[in-house]
Amino acid sequence: MAKTVAYSLSQEAALPKPHWTDILSFLGNREAEKIDPKSLELSLEDVQIVAALNDAAGEMAYIHSCFDHITEELLIDCLIYELKAVSLRHKYFLGLCKEKGIISGNPAV
Repeated sequence: MAKTVAYSLSQEAALPKPHWTDILSFLGNREAEKIDPKSLELSLEDVQIVAALNDAAGEMAYIHSCFDHITEELLIDCLIYELKAVSLRHKYFLGLCKEKGIISGNPAV
């Protein structure tokens, strides 16, 4: 059975506020040099959006790895539809991140 994940951006979750060094290490050394650490204050909503974006990226990677192991046509069709859905969710959260200025065109995300 598939795991259902609900994303509630208004809910006050017990997520720790990331330290600026965590964010810089996520972006990589080249991008980190361009960012002022004082500008990295994120709200809880921003953290939840980034977490949802990372979840979608992880799901896409998992689905891509499944293509290496599955040979049945019906399961391949299911993976294709699942990948499309996750890709759209990733695109949505990436757009939110760019709109809010959390990230700006980082290819690693």
